[in-house]
Amino acid sequence: MNLKHNHFLDDYYFHYLLTRSALVRNMFCQKLIGEEHKLVSTTVEDSVIDEAFKDLKRNIVDVLAVDESGNKYDIEMQCYPIDEENINRFQLYAYRILSLSVQSGDSYKNASPVYQLIINASNKDIAHFHHYEHIFKLSDIHHSHKSLEPNLYTIDLIQLHHIDELTDISEETEFNKAMYIFKNGAEDDIISSSKPIEEMVTMFHDYISAEDYKEIIMERERLWENTLKLKAREEGLAEGRAKGLAEGRKEGKAEGRKEGKAEGRKEGKTEGRKEGKQDAILENLLALMNSLNCDVNHAMDLLKIKESQKEEYIQLIQNKS
Repeated sequence: MNLKHNHFLDDYYFHYLLTRSALVRNMFCQKLIGEEHKLVSTTVEDSVIDEAFKDLKRNIVDVLAVDESGNKYDIEMQCYPIDEENINRFQLYAYRILSLSVQSGDSYKNASPVYQLIINASNKDIAHFHHYEHIFKLSDIHHSHKSLEPNLYTIDLIQLHHIDELTDISEETEFNKAMYIFKNGAEDDIISSSKPIEEMVTMFHDYISAEDYKEIIMERERLWENTLKLKAREEGLAEGRAKGLAEGRKEGKAEGRKEGKAEGRKEGKTEGRKEGKQDAILENLLALMNSLNCDVNHAMDLLKIKESQKEEYIQLIQNKS
C-alpha cells in the first residue's frame, strides 16, 4: 500500500492535528523544550490572547499549548512567504504571551518561558536564513555567543523546502519525520516507524472527511482571495499615481502648454493605474503558483480573474519565464 501524496502540507490539517492529538502535540513540544526536560502532558489554549491580536491572526492558524509546568508553546505553519511583517508579528505575539504569564503582584521569577515553532511551508527562504533549521535565543554577540539564562523566549524556525539537508530520514527523530511527511507525503516505511507518525496519517483521513473543517477552509480561502485583491488594488493605485504624475509632468513640459501638461497628467494617471494594477495582480499570481505549487489557471481562478483577461495574463507569465 502506497500512501504517498502531498496533501499533508495544509495549515488547517496542521491545526486539526495538533489540537486533537495529544500524542503528536506532546512530540512537537518535547522537541522545543529539549529532551533534558521530560514532558508529562500539554493542553491547548485559545490562541487569540486578546483583541489586539485578533485581526493579525485572521489569515493564519496556530496552536498555543501549555505543559504541566506552565511553559507555553506557540506552534505555527505559514504556507505563504514570510516577510518582515510576519517576523514582527511572531515576536510581538510571543512577547505578549510572555507578559501575560506574570499576573499583577506576582514575582517576575514566576514568568513562564515561551517556545515558538515557526514552520515555513512556502518555497521561499526567510531573508538571510537558508537552512532547514535555525534556532534563536537572546545571546551575547560579542563574547562566545552564550545565551542569557534564564532565557524566556526561544524561536525554532523550520524551512521545509530545505528538508533534503536530512540525508537519511529513516534515522531521523520523530519530529523530523513529521516534517518530512508535511513536505513530501507519507511513505509506508516512515509511517510504521512510531505511534505519533501513525497517528498523523490516521488523523489526516479523519480531517479530510470533517465537515466543520471544510467550511472553515472555504471561508479562509474567501478571506485570502479578498486580501490579495485588496492588496493588488492598493499597490496598483500607488504605482499608477507615481507613473501618472511623472509622465504628466514630462509631456506637459515638452509641449510647453498648461493644457497639455494637465492632459498628460490625466492620461498618465489612468495608464499608470492600469499598468500598476496589472503588475500587482501578476506578482500575486506568481506568488500563489509558487507557494501552492499550482498552475496558472488555478491561481487565476483563486484571484477571480475575468475570462476575457486570462489569455493576457498567461502571455505575461510566459514572457517572464
